[in-house]
Amino acid sequence: MNRLFLLIFPIFTIFLDGCVTYSKNSSLPSIQDINLEEEFTIEGKFKINFNRNIETGYYRISTDNGLVSLTLGKNYLLPEENFQFNKGDKLKISDFLDINLTNENDLLDSDITVISFLDVILGYRKSYTGNFWSIEYPSKKSNINNSNIPLRTIISNKNLSLELLIQKIYSEK
Repeated sequence: MNRLFLLIFPIFTIFLDGCVTYSKNSSLPSIQDINLEEEFTIEGKFKINFNRNIETGYYRISTDNGLVSLTLGKNYLLPEENFQFNKGDKLKISDFLDINLTNENDLLDSDITVISFLDVILGYRKSYTGNFWSIEYPSKKSNINNSNIPLRTIISNKNLSLELLIQKIYSEK
């Protein structure tokens, strides 16, 4: 009986230890308000509709000394696309698409300045007058890291609709 206990107890203990989940305390700093001049990173998912084509994927936006880095991926098995911008540059929304476009005129009006794009994602801008963009915040503002940033943003015009979902946001202080 004693030998059986000494044999079964360690196996049972190892089995139970493997089934336990350990909670990791998030060490991301709390963000009350993001200043666009500071360094920060936003990670999330996107969905874009264009002429009945739907593309989904993930994105990561990070700022560093006035430069904005945008990383787009369709899934974690395919290679990512990396873009570098100055804050005054124009971002082509068509960069989110992974289809061959035969008629570029459909996307002629689908660019937005990077600074305006960041303003929209962070909830600072309620409308965008250039190129007839429509901006919608369908859900209440979230409390990601105690911030006041919208969880979902939909940017659309007559040709396409881009929905952005923020999963993480943190400051690089």
